[in-house]
Amino acid sequence: MIGSITLTARNIHARTRTPHLAVACLAAILAPLVVLGNISLLASATVLMLRVVFTVMNGALFILSRRTGEPQGSFEVWPIVPLMGGIVCLALIVVRVSTGD
Repeated sequence: MIGSITLTARNIHARTRTPHLAVACLAAILAPLVVLGNISLLASATVLMLRVVFTVMNGALFILSRRTGEPQGSFEVWPIVPLMGGIVCLALIVVRVSTGD
């Protein structure tokens, strides 16, 4: 399917079981800020990226919780919880970007 993201074994590090490609991408984005910027710029960029990640994560959880035919797992949540979490994170991103911080 076009536009879908599949999690394969190559996306997860064999020993640490972490998404090492995503970590490397974030490090590549933040490394210039470490060298060229100050600590407040680095902190602001990190907070903004974390909010984006949380927004995407909540959106994915909302979609997965409403998917028909999805087998029940060990973690279940009411769909309103990730929906509200995504809305709050998105609102915080909009406020941060609109204030120019």
